[in-house]
Amino acid sequence: MFDKILIATDLSKASDRVLGCTRGLIPLGAKTAILVHALGIKYLEQMQHGMAYFIEPYLKKQKELLEADGFQVISELALGPAVVEVNRIAKEQGASLVVVGSHGATLAREMLLGGTAMGIVSHASLPVLLIRLKITEDGEEAR
Repeated sequence: MFDKILIATDLSKASDRVLGCTRGLIPLGAKTAILVHALGIKYLEQMQHGMAYFIEPYLKKQKELLEADGFQVISELALGPAVVEVNRIAKEQGASLVVVGSHGATLAREMLLGGTAMGIVSHASLPVLLIRLKITEDGEEAR
């Protein structure tokens, strides 16, 4: 059913929790995970290599978490904003489901979803599994 899933990550602790939830998709046929982090610097390509140096260790750690759960993992570091890149990569890679976490860490806390998650859901051409996370005032995830 969901052979290949795309997981959007912001490399946070909250994203680590989202990754943990994806193991529940394995009984539904999920075998391959495409792990995507979007830099959001589409017009500042010269910054890509400097940012990648700091980001790649976190992306590698998350890739290893997924592999430990039994996924074959493809990781991608994209230049543009997540709203555009997640959906583009999902189409290009033939994903059957997009997984995104939402912790509502925006200025408009009264909104149901965070800005990035809402954008991904609004522009999606594939089914989206939204995993809602609750974050406390000190930035830690509530249990």
